[in-house]
Amino acid sequence: MIIRVSGENPNLEPVTDFFNSQFPQSRLKEKHHNMVQYQLGSDVRLSEVFGQIEAVRDQFLIEDYSVSQTTLDQV
Repeated sequence: MIIRVSGENPNLEPVTDFFNSQFPQSRLKEKHHNMVQYQLGSDVRLSEVFGQIEAVRDQFLIEDYSVSQTTLDQV
């Protein structure tokens, strides 16, 4: 899962704090200027992920996000 935050100097801490509290089994893979990437466990329901992110999208200035399956190259 990739999450991008809008703004000139985006604050990623609220997003990472929220994500770590809501999905403790996830693992932070990358963190850049306005983007964080998490690896989710196979037991996480996508409907839960989308619902949780949509609920805080405006609050954390989430510009966009995407969820994709791990490819063989990433393993």
